[in-house]
Amino acid sequence: MVKDAQPVRTWAAVVGLALLAAPASGAVVWASFPTPSIDRWMYVFAQNPGMDAEARVFSPYPYQIGYFDNRDGQFLVAWDTAGSGIATGQPVNRYRVLGASVTVRVSGNNLFEYDPTPDSYLTFPPSPPTATPPYPPAALPDGDAGRPIEMFVCGYRGSYVAGPTAGPGEQVFGQTSPYATGPAFPSVGKRNVFPGQYDANGVLIDVSNNVDNQFEASPIAVGAARTNAYQPVPVAPGDLVPVNTDMEFVVDVRRREAMDAIRQGLSRGRVEFLITSLAMTEQASSIVPRFYARQWTEQYGPDPAARWASLSLSVCVGHPADWNCSGTLEVQDIFDFLNDWFAGRADFNADGVLGVTDIFEFLNSWLAG
Repeated sequence: MVKDAQPVRTWAAVVGLALLAAPASGAVVWASFPTPSIDRWMYVFAQNPGMDAEARVFSPYPYQIGYFDNRDGQFLVAWDTAGSGIATGQPVNRYRVLGASVTVRVSGNNLFEYDPTPDSYLTFPPSPPTATPPYPPAALPDGDAGRPIEMFVCGYRGSYVAGPTAGPGEQVFGQTSPYATGPAFPSVGKRNVFPGQYDANGVLIDVSNNVDNQFEASPIAVGAARTNAYQPVPVAPGDLVPVNTDMEFVVDVRRREAMDAIRQGLSRGRVEFLITSLAMTEQASSIVPRFYARQWTEQYGPDPAARWASLSLSVCVGHPADWNCSGTLEVQDIFDFLNDWFAGRADFNADGVLGVTDIFEFLNSWLAG
């Protein structure tokens, strides 16, 4: 028995109504954003907050002993989308994200090993660790070299919110906004913008300390090494990553966090993410993953190889039930939706679960025109 079924009209009625196709103002928009509005190294001891030439992502684990987040150096990237052909200010259900990817370029040579797969928190020494080696053994072996570069949606603390505008009593977090409100060190769990994922109750939680807090962090994308004109040599898992290698993050747009973040961002006019890593390093070491920021050329002069964080999006904008994005509600939308539903890619209500409810909510939306 289907417990979540809702009353709908008969299929005969559906087909009959299809003859009266209704305009739906749909359109697939492919948009590219080669330059970020924000590219900020999020690190408590950044010497020039918001104006650094590089963003370094790393973990001081296991010697941090409660002074730093497990995911200590982080990279905030954001793009303003108004004027791109993707209309802002629409209800979030009028944005159906078909694809999204972020690309950043490595600015240091052979400083980290390439790992294209997530690692469990159980592959790290247990918390709290000893301050110096030898560390306690991890519960699970790490089956591959290196630690992945991972991307998450953004969450906020205090009065800070995502831009580009804020409501009464709110502040937009921008390029040079404070790392934390109040004393920033010790810096565990204090950053004003943090990498997030939903917990079992649908609350966005900070994953900066998932090793200490013993839970799995589930990124919306893991960085994949890509070649380009300035670094044409393929990088295999376990290899040291050469300078100017591109790291591409292909977003799992079926993830509820990703769907919510991108749809809400498009409605506001700014899409943003945080890039992090649990790549372990020693104190004061410069041997960490690092990526170009816009300020690179200001500090080092013109550099044709330097590339900033870019965003690519494919979005259907219009009536939620215009599934083929033709601009008209027609019976083909129903067939296309069902094909996608059976293929596992039609989470109509964007709750992160593909279920029968999605079919009924789609049909109700289609019939309501």
